[in-house]
Amino acid sequence: MRLFTAWMAAALVAALLLPPLLSGGLEPPEDDRRVAALSAERLAALPASARTLIETVRDNPDCCVPGELLIRPAGDAAETEPRMRAAHALVGANVVRRFRTGNAEHVRLPSWMSLEEAIAAYAEDPAVAYVEPNYRVYAAQLDPEPEFYDQQWNLPAIDVPQAWDLTTGDPAVRLGQVDTEIDTAHPDLQQNVAGTGSQFDDSQPEDHGTHVAGVIAAEGEGVAGVNLQVSLYSHAALEVAGPNRVEGSFADVIAAVEALVDEGVRVINASFGTDESPLRDDGEDDTLKAALRAAGEQGVLVVAAAGNAGEENDTESDEPTGFWPASYRLDNIISVAASDEDDERASFSNFGETDVHLAAPGVDILSAVVDRPDRPDPYEFRSGTSMAVPHVVGIAGLVLAQHGVDTPYQAVRERLLMSARLNASPDWEGLTATGGIVNAYDALTVDLAGLPPFAPSRLRINPLPDTSELELTWLNNSYQLDALALEHCEGDGCDDADADFQATGGVTLESGDQEAVVSPALDEGETITYRVCAERASVRACSGSASYVATSDDNGDNGNDDNGNGNDDNGNGDNGAPDGDNGTGGGGGGGGCFIATAAWGSEWDAPVATLRQFRDEALLTSRAGQELVSLYYHFSPAIADRIAEDEELRARVRQWLAPFAAVAEQAVEAE
Repeated sequence: MRLFTAWMAAALVAALLLPPLLSGGLEPPEDDRRVAALSAERLAALPASARTLIETVRDNPDCCVPGELLIRPAGDAAETEPRMRAAHALVGANVVRRFRTGNAEHVRLPSWMSLEEAIAAYAEDPAVAYVEPNYRVYAAQLDPEPEFYDQQWNLPAIDVPQAWDLTTGDPAVRLGQVDTEIDTAHPDLQQNVAGTGSQFDDSQPEDHGTHVAGVIAAEGEGVAGVNLQVSLYSHAALEVAGPNRVEGSFADVIAAVEALVDEGVRVINASFGTDESPLRDDGEDDTLKAALRAAGEQGVLVVAAAGNAGEENDTESDEPTGFWPASYRLDNIISVAASDEDDERASFSNFGETDVHLAAPGVDILSAVVDRPDRPDPYEFRSGTSMAVPHVVGIAGLVLAQHGVDTPYQAVRERLLMSARLNASPDWEGLTATGGIVNAYDALTVDLAGLPPFAPSRLRINPLPDTSELELTWLNNSYQLDALALEHCEGDGCDDADADFQATGGVTLESGDQEAVVSPALDEGETITYRVCAERASVRACSGSASYVATSDDNGDNGNDDNGNGNDDNGNGDNGAPDGDNGTGGGGGGGGCFIATAAWGSEWDAPVATLRQFRDEALLTSRAGQELVSLYYHFSPAIADRIAEDEELRARVRQWLAPFAAVAEQAVEAE
């Protein structure tokens, strides 16, 4: 039966392609001709989010891995598997790997399929929830200092030696890093590296990951890490791509994050990022953000580099700026800037009063590098926010060693933020959320219960469709609170004065809540303003306010949040699939056989439906069948266009295909 199906498949593809080519004199479509058609006609009909992605890859081809995409199905895996096979066959894509997070898939395109056209094809398919490029990420390092100095100014600067009087770490604490392969044979890393993995078949130890690992966990043979004892798990998702260029991709990073979560790590070091915004227009998580949110649900804190462009990271609603993943607004992420030996902002370091949380030493940091024969001493000074991040990760490890390995990540995060807040300085005012530099001793000893709370942040209002309800979301920066309350002010004259606000009735919040739904009674044009207030040790601290203006269709404007724009890092917009079909050429419909559809005029005519069923149930269940379908979809749209325009040719094709449709029906029934 399988032999018959294979013969039938080959004959069917030949029947679909050869007669129109021979009788009509058509040439196979050239790739650039198809891209031109996309840019002129098809592009205009795509969802706004897909157009944005296509513009991104056109404007900056280096932003993403060529020929690769990340796809998330619309629905659960069992429901969408046949439809996703058809979607992949349409573009000739092969699934490289699948992720747990949202059943997302990493696909590789055939050489003849442009990234732009593939994005369009997936965006048009109702089986696909969203598509995005496989963004590249880069190690957030600067060129290493050529001169070697036998000193580590960075550890005394953040009181690590004082913290060592309390704990030098604990092997029961599991920390992770996503970086390049590290040198596990390095004399300073042999004891504390508990496990390694890689997304690459032939990865070799590299300096960047080794240097980061040394800051976290060097044993004190040549240099000291923040933790002298710890279990460090490293997973390689970055590799050297040229002089002073270390890069990876979202797909490799996601796989590495999921692997580290499986290892049971409590904190992940992310000394990399991209300034190409991956944020979706519809407010939903992109693939990497979803993976990091899922890690948080497993109790994992992620510490990420703020970036080295010397720019502000705070995200504006109309023009997203930032460095991702550090700029994702999740409560399990800490974004880290770099300070120098004078405790000032490093000239290269990104900053941001809302989206960068604290600073750590990141200039001339001495740590381990790969131990090679040409290096008498395998240590180097390096600079970058890449070097700042592992200081914070290392201190998080000391916190877990001191207060228990099961300490919730929210409590670890607050200790790190509070330690920087206690060491706030005018030099950092307005540059980070805390205004200070992390401090190891304070992070271990601070009495959170006796300190004023860190105010909630990033309050956002989302009108719920087809209702009068508003969804409010925010981030909590203090873990244990005496009280958390939602307050509101009605009218246009509200400011942040306490007298303007009153408690919102019908809403009772627990200290860990980060969302609420309200139903204000508003007439068109009326304004209501909300804020969230935290209380601890008899002191209240309130978020910035966010306003909503009622409209006739119950869809109002988002007002101001604590960053003055009323939006979180996802912004607003449309990412839905268009109504109707997703086909191209010959009046074809979503997933129909283009040539047969053009010949009969409708994808629901019995012969077309039979051929489509044969494709889904016979061809797409094998690799050979998938390749045949891919070949068919490569050539068929232009051929179908030609058939649809010529009634005589349509009749000839119907006559030619009818017996094959009958045999296909028999094959499906036999299967």
